[in-house]
Amino acid sequence: MSIEDLIGRRELKRRDLLKLAAAATGAAAASRLTGPAAAAFAQHAAGNTTITVEALPGTVGPMWSADAVAWNKSHAAGTGITLKVRIPGGSENDYKVLFPHIAASSAAPDMCWYWFGGAGFYNQMASAGLFVPLDDLYKSQGWDHVLPDAAVKGYVAADGHRYGVVDNVVWYPQLYYRKDAFKKAGIKAPPSDHPYFDSEAEFLDAIDRLRHAGYDSISIGGVNAFMLAHVEDVLLQRMTPEPFVKNLRENWLKSVPMTYRYTDPRWLAVNQKMVDWKNKGVFATGFMGRTELQAMQYFATGKAALYSDGSWASGKGMLGGFAKSLDFAWMLYPKMVKEIEPKFLLYMGNAEEILTHGKHVDAAKKILAYHMSLERQTALARSGILTPARLDIPANAMKGLGVVGYDMWKQLGKVGSAIGWDDPVATKLGQLNYTLMSQLMAGSIGPKDVGTQLQTALIQVRAGS
Repeated sequence: MSIEDLIGRRELKRRDLLKLAAAATGAAAASRLTGPAAAAFAQHAAGNTTITVEALPGTVGPMWSADAVAWNKSHAAGTGITLKVRIPGGSENDYKVLFPHIAASSAAPDMCWYWFGGAGFYNQMASAGLFVPLDDLYKSQGWDHVLPDAAVKGYVAADGHRYGVVDNVVWYPQLYYRKDAFKKAGIKAPPSDHPYFDSEAEFLDAIDRLRHAGYDSISIGGVNAFMLAHVEDVLLQRMTPEPFVKNLRENWLKSVPMTYRYTDPRWLAVNQKMVDWKNKGVFATGFMGRTELQAMQYFATGKAALYSDGSWASGKGMLGGFAKSLDFAWMLYPKMVKEIEPKFLLYMGNAEEILTHGKHVDAAKKILAYHMSLERQTALARSGILTPARLDIPANAMKGLGVVGYDMWKQLGKVGSAIGWDDPVATKLGQLNYTLMSQLMAGSIGPKDVGTQLQTALIQVRAGS
């Protein structure tokens, strides 16, 4: 299935995007990811052991498939351990909902990729004892010293153990823009070392100029509610102080005081801003009827001047492969209030875990140590599939992310980053918010309805229901 095939189709689904990403990155990326082995993994295991890792479709699958090629070529004979990758069919949301059931069954793999925090059902799985503690690996492999601080300290379970390790990081949402559209509209794009308009007025003026130049505005996949929630998330960072967001992100835990509520005028103002932007034509015509892939197509084929998505969208399997003639760049959403500087929203919950129902825990730990090694994380960077989590990757290897991805990565430290609300919050709140965002942007409810329903759900979560 080629890019051209997808562009020509009338109905496009997210699973097609995932298949496309896998096809575009799989074989070629695997060849770039394989490399010389490290002697640290050469200890032989008793007998012949097969370790199965379950990986999310899309970019995660090719990452693990490349690891399997490299491991099995260089280490299988010496260790007696063979690595096998299992990639299920279906969508990302299918995986999020169904995998916890697999993890609790006799069909559980030895290892898996699954989201940290509240984005999926990690908290419930950890509480149910489905994951093996990884504290020993954090110590023996030095992960405490080579991973981002938030990735090390931000995902410690209530019992004090760490049950997963972050292997790649993403930031979201950015605005990707067509250079030809900005040139035609006479817009000077913000430079990458100050990658945002300094006011909402300046941003809205650019939107108006693009529409007058014959382009539609920001293409976004409204069918995929998480894309709407990411816009809400970025506006929370732009419009409200960090202590406000932090408390709402964490006060579903009984141990955290409910200092702020979702009925707070500041929360409601963010949701009202989304409605205002919709009414002013900030989002492309018909955006609520497009999936993520269709929104990307709408941008890549020149109908829209901008596209809203995360850092993953700049990769070779997505925008980077959509059209050879697509000359695009990036910027952040604009500054909204004078006292708050825009930051990247960083998500570090893309994690690997070892399952208690797996049969070979010690062998799985060897595989996980290999997967997180400097050698494999450097190979991941060079492949351009994903941005590795380790902080000690050589800068020249990061160029594998492509021109746009590498430029964003370089600016992360300079511009600064923040943790959003959407992904770390309790599952019940996050899933409800997806529904509410769809209803809000469809016009069936208002901002006050969003706040009231979230606050009711928060009280229920704190009560244990």
